[in-house]
This record gives sequence, C-alpha cells and structure tokens, in this order.
Amino acid sequence: MWLHLLGLVLCAALVQISQTEGKGSQCKDTDKEVIIGILNSVHSTVDNLQGRDRPGEFICSNIDLTSFIKRLAAIYTIERVNDSEFLPGVCIGYVLCDPCADSTKAIHCGEHMLSEKGCLPVMDDYSEFRPKVKVILGERYSLTSIPVAKLQLYTVPISTTASAAVLSDKLQFPGFFRVSPSDAHQTNALAALIRSFGWNWVGLISMDDEYGRGVHQSFLKSAEEAGVCVAFEEVIPHYLNQGSGTFFAWRATFTNLPKRRLQEKV
Repeated sequence: MWLHLLGLVLCAALVQISQTEGKGSQCKDTDKEVIIGILNSVHSTVDNLQGRDRPGEFICSNIDLTSFIKRLAAIYTIERVNDSEFLPGVCIGYVLCDPCADSTKAIHCGEHMLSEKGCLPVMDDYSEFRPKVKVILGERYSLTSIPVAKLQLYTVPISTTASAAVLSDKLQFPGFFRVSPSDAHQTNALAALIRSFGWNWVGLISMDDEYGRGVHQSFLKSAEEAGVCVAFEEVIPHYLNQGSGTFFAWRATFTNLPKRRLQEKV
C-alpha cells in the first residue's frame, strides 16, 4: 500500500514539473523576499532541437529521477528554512527552470530568471542592475553551466556542481563560485595513478564539447608532467552522445585506429 501511495505522489509531482519553468515559495511580505534561481535538469533530452528553424517552445523528455529527487530536496530545504525562521526577517523564494541537460535551453533558463516583464533590459552600465533573482544555483553539468556562467553581464553570482577547469578562470567568470573540485585535480590524480601502474602508454578519447575539450587538454598537461605517454587521441562528436551512437563511435575509433600511429608515439 505504501509503495502504491508513493507511486501516486511521484506521478503527481512529475505532472507538476511537466512545465519547465515555475515560481514557488510565495512570501507574504515581498519586501523581505530573497529569490534564488534553481537550474535542475529533470529531463535529459530536448526533442527535435536540431530541426528547429525558428524560436519556439522547448519540448523535453526522458525524466532523470536522480535530478528530480534533488529538486524535491531543494524545495523541501527552502520551505523548512522559511518555516523555522532560521533567517529572521527574510523569506526565501525560488524560481525553477529545467535546462533539460542542453546548453541552449540553459541560456533560455538564465535569461528567463533575469528578465523583467518577459525580456532582458538593455543598459549601458549594468553596475546598478538589480534583478529579482539574486543567485542562480546550478547547473549540474559543466556543459550547461558554462553558457549560464557567461551571463556575468548581469552580475549574478552562480554556484554549481560543475567541475570544468575553465570555470576557475576569474577573468572569464568573475562571479562563479565552485562547490566541487576542478577537473584539473582529477586529471592530475589519474595521470599519477597511471604512472604508479607503470603503463607505457594510454589512449585518450573525449567528447567534442566544452567540457570534453577542457578535460582533454587538462589530462594532456597532467600526463606530460607525470611522464605518461599518450599514444593516440580521438575526439567523438558531441551529437553522437545519443543512444547507441556513442557505442558505435567508440567501436569505430578503436577498430579503425592505424597501428602505425601507436608505433610512432611509443
């Protein structure tokens, strides 16, 4: 019976998030309300994005239950903070938007959160610009975090779990605050691990997107410093990261790799 009730609750909640944008936690005193934006990819796919020839509504599919549960946890935490009066004289409101794990949709979400009456203001000096959304939390992925972080024009601090090393560049992203280690630490550790096993050479395969290119270059640097030979490098187009396309791309990479390239490198 409990499982049945839980199923009904989840179904009802999924209906509520069918629209990718929404505002919650209505505060009685709007003067004391601090609104935060939450980017959370509850869906993992934007349907027919490649076939779009004009602006239109984003249709997302493929529910990510892990992200869905994290969204519920964020809402629950905000409501608990408001009910407990942990912040006297302050009420936390929130605006939700689902980037659907897509960079184009992520930019759309960021603009939606910063807009005034449905559009972004055009100003000569944004130092006095005060959007209703004070902080944007998210996104989970570096691929979707990077374009949103570039909205520094509107001076909104951004915090996320993204680990791309480029986000540590304060010249490009002065308002970005990292809450997870940079990939530079991971690639250093990986190169040290390979070195400790005494492997003569390794192959490096990455995706052709902002996250993949950053990790690719970071590992090459770490490998060189650790004395690890990278025998070959391959970059898989990002559009192949759908269904079985990735598998066939990886298989083709290893099957068609000329042996002479390995011999020349080693």
